[in-house]
Formats: sequence, C-alpha cells, structure tokens
Amino acid sequence: MKKVKPPKKLSQAIMLALNDLALVEKNPKYKVDMANWHIVDGNTCAVCFAGSVMAQTFGVSPGIYTSPGSFNLDWEYIFYALDSIRKGDVVSALANFYPDKPMSLFEEYSEIYSDCLINGFSYHSNPDEFKNAMCDIAMMLESHDY
Repeated sequence: MKKVKPPKKLSQAIMLALNDLALVEKNPKYKVDMANWHIVDGNTCAVCFAGSVMAQTFGVSPGIYTSPGSFNLDWEYIFYALDSIRKGDVVSALANFYPDKPMSLFEEYSEIYSDCLINGFSYHSNPDEFKNAMCDIAMMLESHDY
C-alpha cells in the first residue's frame, strides 16, 4: 500500500474522494456500493465514497478486502469522516476529521445536516446530485477554512 500524506482540511478530503469516485465509476473492476468500504463482490470490487480513496489514491487492489482500520490513525479518521459526509452528517464528519477539537465547535453546521436529510440525497438514487451536494458541502467547508 502506498504511503499518502493526509489532507489538512475536510474539504480537501471530500474533493479527493470525489476525484477518486469518478475514477472508480469508469473502471469496470469496481462498482460503487455505499454500504461497503472496499470488498470483493463477485468479479468486481464494491467501494463506497471512502473506499474509492482506498482504491485509487492508495492503490489497494480490487481483490483485497480493506477497511479504515487497515490504515494509520490519521487516515482512519479521514475515512470515517468521509463516511459521515456521504450521509450528509457534516457535524460528525468534522468531529471525525478534527478529533482534537471539541464537537461543540461544529454544532453550527447541524443545519446543513438537516437540509441534507430533508433533501434525502444519496448516491444510488441520483449519483450526479450526490456528487454536486458533496462538492457544495466541500466549498462551504472551505469557505470556513475546514
């Protein structure tokens, strides 16, 4: 597995995952399944939002099962943050990405989480809408230096 320097901001991690997700979508060895990190599924490898980073950025082979615990602690937190953000849970994503900061610091972002739940976006119901929402959240976080 490659050694990869972790992004400094959650917004950067989201953009990395979006780029890797686009690569996974084009690769017949993979299928996107948000319920699986990086798991062999027949002749393909099923990956989630974070799993696309495992596959593309880290170069984990499609024939290998892996999960956040297979990586160093910084990346483990990042993968859990990406899992939270793909569900629209911005507060939990921030808390996972910045584990040394108090969660109360992130409570102001709970409204975004509510908006995501109301809109009910998911990758499987509308991949383009999901990716647009992830990009919008990344830009909002970047505007707040996250």
